[in-house]
Amino acid sequence: MSAEEALFHILEAQLDNDELVLPSLPEVAIQVRDAVDDPDSTLAQIVDVVSKDPALSLRLIRIANTAHYARAANVTTLNAAIHRIGMRAIKNIAIAMALEQLFVCKNDIVRIYIERAWSQAVDVAAASSAVYANYREEHRSREISPDTLTLMGLIHNIGVLPILQEAQRHDDVFANPTFLDRAIARFGARIGGAIMKAWGFGTDFEQLVRDWRDMSIQPAALNYLDFVRLGTIYAKVTKDEGIIDNVMHVATEKGLCEDSASPFEHEMFMTRFREVKAAFEQ
Repeated sequence: MSAEEALFHILEAQLDNDELVLPSLPEVAIQVRDAVDDPDSTLAQIVDVVSKDPALSLRLIRIANTAHYARAANVTTLNAAIHRIGMRAIKNIAIAMALEQLFVCKNDIVRIYIERAWSQAVDVAAASSAVYANYREEHRSREISPDTLTLMGLIHNIGVLPILQEAQRHDDVFANPTFLDRAIARFGARIGGAIMKAWGFGTDFEQLVRDWRDMSIQPAALNYLDFVRLGTIYAKVTKDEGIIDNVMHVATEKGLCEDSASPFEHEMFMTRFREVKAAFEQ
């Protein structure tokens, strides 16, 4: 048995026995989530939690001043930003902003993978959100929560993290592209589902992370999955022509594309894509 096959067996056994070491949600994200979920929390308490992370505070102010939220003059304080965004949305946005902390690595080869994974996740989130923003405007749809969609785009491939962390711990054997590509394809979705369960994100997140690659799963109604799959095409996470044709066919049937035109050709797509992506730039 090769060293790679040996690690595959180890990963599979750890998954089967719930022994795989999963990444922890960043502390600031946990604190924000707990505060928002507490029915007795006040806006002032949410501001106090977020203010402990200056970088997160600045990003939230920036988001509050984007076209999606801005309705008047720009806000300049965290209190005003959170009030404008709203307590319901702030949880998912804060978690999304904090996720970048997990995508760090020292090994040169693994770092390439982990930086690419984060860059693609941001592109998937931005493309998914841009497609939905255009659909929402034209169809007056409120079926999808924009901040939830952004978060789903970011975490769609979260299952790569434990694989890359394992490769970093054994970089003399496993930090090579052949192993990493095979391991991600084989275990990424299953590990991602386990992470969502461990983080308490709920079944919608678990199903999306586990199923977005599986084209046999096609929700009848318009779903977060439809937008995230389009995002993976735009970000070139999905390159298989058969899968791309399948996703675009479903998108056309559900009204996300008209006359077989790509939703990425919409006149407002790039504007909205850049707006979402800018929120994740330092």
